[in-house]
Amino acid sequence: GIALAELAPRLTSPEAKGFGAYLEGTLAFYDGRQSDAAGKFEQAAQAKNGWLADTARYMVARAMLNGASDGLYDKYGYRDDKVALDATKVKASEDAFNAYLKAFPNGRYVASARGLLRRVWWLGGDYTRLDGEYARLLADPNQSLADLSEEIDIKYLQYATSSKNPVILAAMDMVRMRGGGSYAMEACCGKPLTAEELAGQADVFAKHPALYDYLKAAHAFYVNNNAKEVLRLIPDAAKQKEFSHVQFARQMLRGEALAASKDRNTRGFLIDMLSGAKSTSQRSLVELAIAQQDEKNGQIARVFAKGSPVQNPMIRRVLLTNSADAPLLRQQAKNKGVSKEERELATFILLKKQLQAGLYKAFLDDLKLVPTGTKPQTEGYFYPYAVPLEPPLGIFTGAIGGSLYPCPAIKSVATTLNTNPKDSKAQLCLADFMRTRLDSDWYGYSPDDKSGNLGSTKSLLDSKPFSRMAIYQRLIADPKVTGNDKAYALHRAIRCFETSGYNHCGDQDIPVAQRKSWFQQLKRDYPDNPIATSLKYYW
Repeated sequence: GIALAELAPRLTSPEAKGFGAYLEGTLAFYDGRQSDAAGKFEQAAQAKNGWLADTARYMVARAMLNGASDGLYDKYGYRDDKVALDATKVKASEDAFNAYLKAFPNGRYVASARGLLRRVWWLGGDYTRLDGEYARLLADPNQSLADLSEEIDIKYLQYATSSKNPVILAAMDMVRMRGGGSYAMEACCGKPLTAEELAGQADVFAKHPALYDYLKAAHAFYVNNNAKEVLRLIPDAAKQKEFSHVQFARQMLRGEALAASKDRNTRGFLIDMLSGAKSTSQRSLVELAIAQQDEKNGQIARVFAKGSPVQNPMIRRVLLTNSADAPLLRQQAKNKGVSKEERELATFILLKKQLQAGLYKAFLDDLKLVPTGTKPQTEGYFYPYAVPLEPPLGIFTGAIGGSLYPCPAIKSVATTLNTNPKDSKAQLCLADFMRTRLDSDWYGYSPDDKSGNLGSTKSLLDSKPFSRMAIYQRLIADPKVTGNDKAYALHRAIRCFETSGYNHCGDQDIPVAQRKSWFQQLKRDYPDNPIATSLKYYW
């Protein structure tokens, strides 16, 4: 095509010149020459063509905003404090957007211009006007609250210290009530909110007493650990036909206070809330609270009982994956009243954990739960919260394989171990099954979860942690183990430190000197064995 510089002199009519200027401005805009771009767009904005005048006037402001932002951010997108903000450029870009809105109150880009004005105010630290604009948007029934909430969280709550809007101020207060975890409260969420500060906000919440009482109750619960005060401030209103956001938050907080008080009717209170929890998010939160109560009280089976109110698939997956014992997993694996995905998940977790725990007879008995005709799989990577859920049951049907050290199917391995748990080849094949089919090198060594979150109760099936390194160490130390078995135990023990130098087969601390000794033993005792010759390094 013709280069833009060659085309410009051929444009003779005012309209053609306007479009030519717009093209030149566009080229400069994307080249990063914002001053040149603004000048060309200004020229194009004088055109009589409606689209061109509208678009060019909008692009003048866009170019000036880009110019005000140039150099303020490093290559990672963070604000570079060494570069000073040019307030004059920020004001010029604001004026340009306002000029567009005045000239084209019903223009094509009004919504975008208003949004970019918020960016201008954020860039210039004008949180007062941001606060007012967010208040207007929050009151707009056509506004996407999810997108707006994300913007407020990122662009406002992290920087502003106060608000005249009750919803935004409530969000700020709640952030400051957070604490604990791996961060000190102030490092995490700013200076902790005091009761005196909250009392001083009464005027902002004068027309929102329910929200204000919720904040006072939240402060009593999360900051002062006073569950009784929550019950005083928030009466029981669980049996409602539907909940507003504030009503729902109030009753959920009351439910937390009942649980903290060990009130025996906590579960009943939550059940009462279900009829009014109309939205998916409300229903899921109530179900989560019920499931947490059942888990906390040692009654996980209630979650999976017929007619259980807890039907959220993710909640059920968390408990099956982390906390369910063999009888419950077996029950759900056979339960025709639940989804195919849940049956297969229960089967997979049951068989996996039985192997890890050394329950070989139970594993062999339950292996029949794998549907007939399941195709063998050699890849067992599995994420229990994926959508769609596809537990790789085929890993339990095919041969383990391996060119250096061939192994039969896991059924044959488990049969041998059930008869002789010390069989060296079967132990090594079990370790290879865990390594190659379950795609994980380290099982059972995460610290106990004392968070109280869903799934933090440890299953009895997890009480005997599995460690490949422990298998290799036993076989290396056993003088009765010889030949390929000894060589492979040495080979795999050394490779537990491959690439990183850290043990990814267990929690044992093996010094480099020991790994070197194993490497030398392997090379010395099995010089011609491919198991030894294939290993070039130790880590």
